[in-house]
Amino acid sequence: MIRCVRLWTGDDRNSHFEEGVIDLEPRRGAEKRNERTVRSAIGVLEKCFPNELTASGWLPRLKEIIPSYGVSLMDDADLLRRVRADTAAVLEVENV
Repeated sequence: MIRCVRLWTGDDRNSHFEEGVIDLEPRRGAEKRNERTVRSAIGVLEKCFPNELTASGWLPRLKEIIPSYGVSLMDDADLLRRVRADTAAVLEVENV
């Protein structure tokens, strides 16, 4: 679990902050909640750490964890089949 805090000075000259928690550990039986959690975590990473999400930074590891990150599964049928097979194996369900 990673806790992220972003601080900045707004146009109103006041200090502002946002915080978020990133938990990429899979939890069986909570697919919908985890889908939202991962989507939110990625949003926090993209918003708070854009300079780190580069080819020489965190991007290779993020793509290792989430192979479909930044790719449309509608446009890449092979990747879609791999992601579905991997997901089915992790959840111990039939890959249909």
